[in-house]
Amino acid sequence: MPPVATPADRRTSSPARSRAKRRGGATRRRVAEWLRRSRDAERRARAADMADGVRVTLDGMSDEERRAYSEERLARVCARMDELGAAWSRLAVGESLSVEWTA
Repeated sequence: MPPVATPADRRTSSPARSRAKRRGGATRRRVAEWLRRSRDAERRARAADMADGVRVTLDGMSDEERRAYSEERLARVCARMDELGAAWSRLAVGESLSVEWTA
């Protein structure tokens, strides 16, 4: 007997799953680039470990989507992540950080 579609399955239709997968890939690409540019050797090693997954993500993108990863945009995202990392490390136990992300 074939599986029955649940309401959750209908909410995450194929186009919705595809968009979510692309957003996840975009996030992975940005994080990997931030790690790759780090002065910290452990972070650079993590970026190297992510390289194959990032390559697969980029290969699955359209030319238009790939162009969104201009050097200027990646530099801006990485600089913002550096700022947030510094702010995060200054927090005391129990403190929190709110971020409005518009990169």
